[in-house]
Amino acid sequence: MASATRRHRLDEPRAHHPLLQQDQLNIKIPGPAPRYWPERPLWVSWFWLGLVGILVTVFSLITTPFIWVSALFLAVQNQILRMIYRNTPWRRSPDSIRVAVIGAGWGGLQLAARLTEHGTPVQIFEAQDDVGGTWHPKQRHEGLRLHTPAWAAGFNGFAPCDGEMGASVDHRPSGGAVFEYIRRFTEHAVLSGNIRFSAHVEGIAYDSVTRTGTLSVLNKLTNEMSEHGPFDLIVHSALASQPHVPEIANKDQYSGVNMHSSQLDRAFIESLLVSENQNVVVVGGSKSACDAIVALHEAGVDPDRVTWLYRRPYQFCKVERFFHDRSWRSFVRACMAYSAFKMGTFGWAVLWLIDYSWTYDTDPWSLPLHAQPGAIATLASEWEQFHFGQLDARERQILAGHLKKVRGNPVRFQDKGLVLEDGEKLRAEVVIWATGYRTGIENMIFSKDGQPIPNRLVSDRAVFEHAVVPLIPIMLTAQTFFVAIGPIRCHALADYALYHTCIRPALSERRMVEVAEGHRCKQTPGQHLLFKPGFWVTLPRLYHDLVSRLILSSNSDEKHIFDLIVRGRLNLLDMNLLPRNGPALWTDK
Repeated sequence: MASATRRHRLDEPRAHHPLLQQDQLNIKIPGPAPRYWPERPLWVSWFWLGLVGILVTVFSLITTPFIWVSALFLAVQNQILRMIYRNTPWRRSPDSIRVAVIGAGWGGLQLAARLTEHGTPVQIFEAQDDVGGTWHPKQRHEGLRLHTPAWAAGFNGFAPCDGEMGASVDHRPSGGAVFEYIRRFTEHAVLSGNIRFSAHVEGIAYDSVTRTGTLSVLNKLTNEMSEHGPFDLIVHSALASQPHVPEIANKDQYSGVNMHSSQLDRAFIESLLVSENQNVVVVGGSKSACDAIVALHEAGVDPDRVTWLYRRPYQFCKVERFFHDRSWRSFVRACMAYSAFKMGTFGWAVLWLIDYSWTYDTDPWSLPLHAQPGAIATLASEWEQFHFGQLDARERQILAGHLKKVRGNPVRFQDKGLVLEDGEKLRAEVVIWATGYRTGIENMIFSKDGQPIPNRLVSDRAVFEHAVVPLIPIMLTAQTFFVAIGPIRCHALADYALYHTCIRPALSERRMVEVAEGHRCKQTPGQHLLFKPGFWVTLPRLYHDLVSRLILSSNSDEKHIFDLIVRGRLNLLDMNLLPRNGPALWTDK
């Protein structure tokens, strides 16, 4: 084994390390579940794999000629344009602009590190007392782990060390391990001196004449307001800074504990162990809800006291399938999955057939063979409920065994619980809402040339090229530029930010609004794509928008996804936007 100080490449396999088997409660966990759970009869697996293989082959033979011709045309077109762009001069020097980054999570830090490589001065504003964002101890809920193995979420140029954050392909780091890794990257990239902690950005004032912005910042330690700037570029990098709790009637009549899943910490779970008469309702069907159920189970809370309430079941990938062991069998299955992700609604049925996905609500394979097609068709109709969630074998086993599941919609509180839409009443001394997050932009105050801007015109309006706020064109939102997983997506965003600020001429607000409204995937800064319905349906549209705008090359996004799903590798998404020399060709029409 390599020494503990050696760092892996992003695509290098990991060695096992016991750090990843510990949760934050330090409670001894029983032996692990089988590697693949639930087990499926071998003949069933091979039957469906063979059938799907035939269907995918026929589909490929029919569509491949058209795909290759169009791909060749787009590739040639893109390469010609890339050659032109690479010879376009810098309109402004990168070291002549000032950049403010709001949020010191892994995205904001990766963005700042990339910008500093080009000599751009960067100031980071973080509301917490340390880096980490979602992974900060005050932000992460109990049991939070990385969705992916560590190799799939490393910083560019600073992949995890042996035993530092990653292990074998079917292990995912704990929240604490990820937090420490982010802190080490901050030191490695020499970013500590650029960060203002306990600095909550309350508002942005934009000056359209100078095309600069000033931040109004609240010091959370002293409660003093201060202004910082002017900045030539402001990047909001906060995916989940604001917990979202639905507003339902009679909240003031409820006498129990009403909380968001992000507040589910070790101390609270220990209090549940002491107070054995408290019933708990976990509301939501997302990955956060799954984490809450698993955390309560592993801490020893009696399952009979925990009710799981959700409107519709979410669907998840089996983490050991998605991030596979790179064997030839896994490679074949991954090729089918890669094709399935491009098939729309029908693709979800294919994922089920090849044992790639799972839901806690209804398992078709537990039904008689003649009933399986109907169950799979029902699940396929709920394709939009897939949000890139990953569950390992142990989590699936715990969630499947949790018997107190209720499908319903809470409409109001009562003194000791919730009342559902159909009139059913659930007793609960504790209600935990696992209902997602918002970015926090909707709570900020904006102005332009001294005049206030209604927040909804910023937080609820589509962004230009999935990054730029049209009304404040010096403001970028990192959370909407979802071109890759992990922090490396902000490596790509940094290149785009320099391209937008220092290379092409300034675009008019009218033009950016027109383009943003014409995008096939319309994103708003207020909520991340992961917390909205239809993730896998809208993600290809996002890539299409960026390819059509010549921000991504036609083959770069395909290669990135293929490498991740099929080859089990994470590679940088090369934007090829930054120039060398030559004439400027961009105009604002």
